[in-house]
Amino acid sequence: MLVGLVDFYDGAKVYGWAIDQDDLTKVLDISVQSGGAQIAGAPAGVFRPDLAEAGFGDGKHAFEIVLPHWVRSVRQLTFIAKASDENTITLKIETEIDRLIAEAIAQYGGDVERRFSRVRSELSAQEAAFSDIYSKIDEITKSTSQTFMDLKKIIEDNDIFIVRLDERLSKIENALAQRKRKRFLGIF
Repeated sequence: MLVGLVDFYDGAKVYGWAIDQDDLTKVLDISVQSGGAQIAGAPAGVFRPDLAEAGFGDGKHAFEIVLPHWVRSVRQLTFIAKASDENTITLKIETEIDRLIAEAIAQYGGDVERRFSRVRSELSAQEAAFSDIYSKIDEITKSTSQTFMDLKKIIEDNDIFIVRLDERLSKIENALAQRKRKRFLGIF
């Protein structure tokens, strides 16, 4: 698979790199085109230490191409990397924003990763705490539910007792009322 990038344009030269990831010994040819016509080119065989450090073979996959004097911007150009087997790729032109993002990631990437790792571990701890809380809520709910069922049974039993007591009191009141009537009438 071919990969590469146009890194920099200084107003006269364009710099970049291109490799065949399947065969790091291959040197790719770079073609610079404007309106479909080739205006410059060079092999991507210049050594760059950052490419070697990144594991791109021996690091001899960079290119420096002198552009015609009339070129004012690389945005109007197309950069094509071509392998000997006719496999090609259009190279992306790195912008200043791309470069700043890459620098920020290189500078702060480790710090950001450490912060994300700490946040992940804090979230895991909070998830464990919430899990404990939910299980305790379940226990309390089950316990409370059983307590309510027990209270309901006691209330029902008391309701039955009160109804029976009320019936007995009613009978006693009736009996007392009849006694009073009998006394009043002088029956006993």
